[in-house]
Amino acid sequence: MPYIEEQVLASTINYKAAWNGPGANALASDHTIPLYTCPSGAVTYAGKQDYGGIYGTHIIPSGALAPAANASSNGIMVAALSAGRWGLPRSQITDGLSNTLLIGEAVDRGHAVETPAPYDNNIRWAWGTNTFAQNASFVNIFTEQGMRSNHIGGAYASFADGRCKFLNDTMNPDVLAAICTRNGGETLTAEQN
Repeated sequence: MPYIEEQVLASTINYKAAWNGPGANALASDHTIPLYTCPSGAVTYAGKQDYGGIYGTHIIPSGALAPAANASSNGIMVAALSAGRWGLPRSQITDGLSNTLLIGEAVDRGHAVETPAPYDNNIRWAWGTNTFAQNASFVNIFTEQGMRSNHIGGAYASFADGRCKFLNDTMNPDVLAAICTRNGGETLTAEQN
């Protein structure tokens, strides 16, 4: 947070307590961080964010009957139910940092009106499950879990090398699936990348 001008907010958080624990953490999780919201978003709620980490894909590649083995948990933002989330060393991203998505736009995943805690209806910036697997074969399919925006023609995403790119909503689903995983062995051409 100090790197995005949110040092004051960071100093109020108790990192040994639940993200939405009573007191300081509940107040912090209600704070909306402007950098985490897209101006095109139509829904507002406390603690809103419009981006999420990519932990894999459920897209079935052309000519296959099912997604690639472990594709749904083979992104960069991996999770283990018993141990929480952890970072990956670069050596495990064998498709390359420039070929692997880290974060994707997922605008308006929440509801303007919600019931009190535990905030199950809204994906807040502080919530530890702010990740998703790309389910839809195309960007901007609002009926499925995946990258989506209110921009015409696509959505923004960041690759692990730090590069941000506008992903066209007509991009080849095989390419979309490939960039959602870290070690699928796919090779992208310059045109696809």
